[in-house]
Amino acid sequence: MDFPMATRSIHRLVLLALVGSVLFVIGIVACRCALASSPDMKSISWLPRSLARWADTEPTFRNFPAFAVLSFAATLFSFLLVRSVSAASAFHALIVVSAFSVVLEFSQFWLPGRCFDRLDIAWSVTGALSGAVAAFFLGLAWAGIVVRRG
Repeated sequence: MDFPMATRSIHRLVLLALVGSVLFVIGIVACRCALASSPDMKSISWLPRSLARWADTEPTFRNFPAFAVLSFAATLFSFLLVRSVSAASAFHALIVVSAFSVVLEFSQFWLPGRCFDRLDIAWSVTGALSGAVAAFFLGLAWAGIVVRRG
């Protein structure tokens, strides 16, 4: 006896757990990097050397890929949570990730060796927007494939 609905639910829960774990880890990494006592990424010992070198050569742009990946994961998590691909879910994920980036940047006011930079916020929000848009269109494509197969 085949239980396709039960199998889909299990797959959805596994995906939800996987994407949620990735989202959590990326959020923690973003916090650790943003709240480090030095803006030099080479001072973070657990960061791969090649990534730290690149991040130190691109001090403001480095926020773009970090928050794009975070927003991408948050948008996918939102889709899985509500069981549909919608612009509203992508927008909510974008708002949450953008607010998170602003809070991290403002928190640097009180960290010795760190300083607040509006350009960091601009790159972070632009990255969050890019990640949400990419996840939205990927979600639409995936939903179209599933509907055609199903």
